Amino acid sequence: MHTPSHSQSNEPQPPLLTFRERVRTGGGDDIRPVDRFFGDLRSYNERLSNSLGTHLPSWRVIYLQKHPPSYWSALFEILNGLPRYLNVMEIGSGMGDVVSLPCFLGFHNVVGFEADPFLADVANRKVEELFARKGVVRNEVFPCERSFRPDVLVQVNCVYGNGLCDKIGYLERLKQWYALAGKPAYYVLEVIDDSFLGEHADYPEFLRVNANDIARAFPDSFIRMIPTYSYPANKSSKTIYVIEDSRCRRTLGHLYIIRHSREGGNLYA
Repeated sequence: MHTPSHSQSNEPQPPLLTFRERVRTGGGDDIRPVDRFFGDLRSYNERLSNSLGTHLPSWRVIYLQKHPPSYWSALFEILNGLPRYLNVMEIGSGMGDVVSLPCFLGFHNVVGFEADPFLADVANRKVEELFARKGVVRNEVFPCERSFRPDVLVQVNCVYGNGLCDKIGYLERLKQWYALAGKPAYYVLEVIDDSFLGEHADYPEFLRVNANDIARAFPDSFIRMIPTYSYPANKSSKTIYVIEDSRCRRTLGHLYIIRHSREGGNLYA
């Protein structure tokens, strides 16, 4: 790309920051660090898309837009309210755009799982270039044998309904994965909302759930909900649920709270 020339001053110029330095230090302007980070992440993904092209999945385009996807922004707000000593684990890391968030926020221990070896390699290269962290994403299918016990389990922008045929089975899988992760203090889960009535090959009706379904699946938990997408403005309707162990509840901003009572009702605050 041609860069227009400018007259040069004799005044000494500050050194240009490298890509990694801009991400880590703030870049020297008044843009919010997270917005600057997404801009640099987008630039990285543009270069990646130009170099690898059709080898990358089609959904990569959501990280080539001017603004981040809704679930990414919501996850930033959620994680930003948590202590950085907590262990964070993501299921379905893809190209590493979500697992990059806790790295950017300074969480000390971050692990992602990605079944596709090519995508796991793409994600690891990305995280290493941005944050000098190696091997954050494991090329493994979750659930699996592991030595990492998370405090925060993240599962956004991915729905695992393979081999299932009804909602009961889907909710049981979510509960099982939560249990196999050691019942972490926080489970950040994005699901397809049952208010979505449109046709979608990837989201059959049994994969569409509501607040009552989640409350029954995780009784005696504090559950907070954040709508991320709404049909027909978007291709489907989705909601993030922050499922908190009632023993270590924290305040994560002005979100709806659902508490499942022993009598089977739901309390909304």
